[in-house]
Amino acid sequence: MNPPNFSFNPQPPPPYPPSQIPQVSRTFQSIEDFVREQDQLDAVKSAELKARAATALANSNPKKFKKAPIDVEAVAAEARAVAEIEDTNWTGRLGEYRAAHPTAVKGLEYTEIGTGKFRCTVKIHEAPHIQFGDSNVSFTKKKDAKQFASKKAIDWLIYSGFMPPNGAVRWPKPTPIPAAKVIGPKIPTTALTQKATTFAGQIPELCHSLGFKIPTYKIERISEEAPLYKGYAHFPGDPRIEGKIGEVTDIYGQKNAKEKIAAILWSFLKDIERQRLEKHEEKEEEEEEEEEDRKRKRSQTPGEDQNTGKVIKVEEQNLEENVRESLKLEESK
Repeated sequence: MNPPNFSFNPQPPPPYPPSQIPQVSRTFQSIEDFVREQDQLDAVKSAELKARAATALANSNPKKFKKAPIDVEAVAAEARAVAEIEDTNWTGRLGEYRAAHPTAVKGLEYTEIGTGKFRCTVKIHEAPHIQFGDSNVSFTKKKDAKQFASKKAIDWLIYSGFMPPNGAVRWPKPTPIPAAKVIGPKIPTTALTQKATTFAGQIPELCHSLGFKIPTYKIERISEEAPLYKGYAHFPGDPRIEGKIGEVTDIYGQKNAKEKIAAILWSFLKDIERQRLEKHEEKEEEEEEEEEDRKRKRSQTPGEDQNTGKVIKVEEQNLEENVRESLKLEESK
């Protein structure tokens, strides 16, 4: 499968070389998909045949046809690109993705070139050094050029793990796997859920429960000879968490690097959760002790000796005092 075509700025090098970005695989779910694919191939062949016929006719009688000869390869390249676009509104979908994942700086920028034949490239925040689009393909319609550039950006977002394979603008929330009913010790469902999902998949829900925004992953390639990456995660705009978290380097593969960062980040967030839980439990214990102390004070009657726990009634104390006074009077007589 041929990789998507990208044009690049001279410096700095992109984090993901286009030679390593494959086309999104396509599988046929029905006979209608297969027929649609064949129609697109037929359209490309038809465009090539028409262009070659027009070129041959112009070359056979150059005086009659004073226009420049038709570039067969350019016409064929445009036909292939238009067939790849299909009927999907790639520009609208890329705009929806940007709206669902806003950035502090400009995260979506199109550059359009040409008057008679049009070219278009687009830059996104996730890969600021890549110009998505093909500088070797020009389009008769400006709309097709923009749609083609948007599709290349979406292909990269899917390949890099920013978008799900179906092209949705958000990843679906992980569905917990219910614990199987077994005879014996009860297995916590949380353990099963954690084993069933990756660390990167658990981060959004954990951040939501702790009141944090979803972190940003900064991952870049560090070697041209091998797919080695370095990176880290951070929480931009959140003063409660500063600096780099889960910094790693020399990790083989971009997805592995992200998972390594997510594992460290998961442990970091779990420690925050544990500390909050301990503080909450301490506060509950203090409140319970205060409540018990208030109940104990309310239950005490006047004259209670708090050191020994013996209760001396007021009437008995008064009686003893009266007896002492009577004895004193008798002795004085």
